Amino acid sequence: MRGFDLSITKNGFQCANHRAMKTLLRLTGIALFMALLGFCVFGFIATFEPMSSFHRMIWRTAYGMAGFVSVAALVRLLHCQFRRWSRRHHW
Repeated sequence: MRGFDLSITKNGFQCANHRAMKTLLRLTGIALFMALLGFCVFGFIATFEPMSSFHRMIWRTAYGMAGFVSVAALVRLLHCQFRRWSRRHHW
């Protein structure tokens, strides 16, 4: 399998097809953060059901923070992905 051939460089190990591996990891990260964001949105909406105000605020804060982190990670991953794509395809 050519995609998994490793070579030793001065910076450590490097895969023969490292661009494809980076893209695959980036797309996997995007999918995972999108799933996390969906879970956070659903959880935040679920906090509107009747419960004590103390627990409601704890859960809203937790879902809000996790949602914010996932949005920030998605923006970073998507920005890198689109920047790389736009360099290859000039308009």
